[in-house]
Amino acid sequence: MKVELKDAEKALRLLRRLGFLSGEFKPSKQKKFLLIPVQTRPPERLLEDLGLKAELVEAEVERRNKPKNLREALKGKIPGEMLEEIPRSLDIIGHVAVVELPPSLEPYGRLLGEAIMQVHRNVETVMAKAGPVSGETRVRALKLLAGKPETLTVHREHGCLFKLDVAKVYFSPRLSFEHARVAGKVQEGEKVLDMFAGVGPFSILIAKRLRRVEVYAVDVNPEAYRFLVENVRLNRVEGKVKPLLGDIKALAQSSLKGLKFNRIIMNLPGEAYKYLGEACQLSMPGTTIHYYAFAEGEEALEKAAEKLVSILGELKCSGRILEGRLVREIAPRRWQVALDFQVEKLGGNS
Repeated sequence: MKVELKDAEKALRLLRRLGFLSGEFKPSKQKKFLLIPVQTRPPERLLEDLGLKAELVEAEVERRNKPKNLREALKGKIPGEMLEEIPRSLDIIGHVAVVELPPSLEPYGRLLGEAIMQVHRNVETVMAKAGPVSGETRVRALKLLAGKPETLTVHREHGCLFKLDVAKVYFSPRLSFEHARVAGKVQEGEKVLDMFAGVGPFSILIAKRLRRVEVYAVDVNPEAYRFLVENVRLNRVEGKVKPLLGDIKALAQSSLKGLKFNRIIMNLPGEAYKYLGEACQLSMPGTTIHYYAFAEGEEALEKAAEKLVSILGELKCSGRILEGRLVREIAPRRWQVALDFQVEKLGGNS
């Protein structure tokens, strides 16, 4: 991206936070301009909204030298025996990296954060998890390890842009495959309910991929709802995604009462079972429910499926499980699982 020198600092900051900046190559000064290497071309509308004037050009620039991994970046900076404690994975959300910091590494938290920024050039802020995801709004406490104390960011996934504040809303890049898997099953003309939509990763991707679809995106967190509304506009899916603020139990008796959906997404693995009554109420024969849960042990999928079928049976909702998969291991022998259930028969008041 070719920008005037007076706009260079702003351009670098914005492109880095949006995830477009290439960390592999160095920016190059050219008379009154700066050439900034980018991984892919940012949408022109986005650049205009951000007040950035830039031109895409081709040029030769110098490659950066950087550590291959965190172990290499920290070698000689922390005790040798501590190198085995270095986290093997982290979440990168826009310009923010979120890492699980082992207690043994807490004295070296700042060094770990700086190493993460060395290895991942697009990262400007490194936060450590300071508690579990909890509460009605599904927010996790975080603490700053290194970089700028800026948790507002824009994350790119499957061609969509998601503006969010990692300190105020829940978002997991580890669910990227799951977002695409579910979106890939939706057919033209469907009416979809995303019960716990967050900032919109399921809802917006579905709307981006299909021309004729109606997605009701619900979340109880006012901050998540605010970003959801903004992301609907940012991704140009107004009219296809209908954001709703509130608890799904209350909305099922008000705004959504009487509606029936072809597909329902229940991505609240710790408590989704509590809302199966509302899912049945809003279903019809043929509805597919994408249900998420936590389960333990080698038979995690089987245990989760038995519990799901049992609860639905009590609700006079029968059908069959279409697919089940282990999404990710969240702790030793404890899994987040996904179950796709197709409703065949409804009874009672549903």
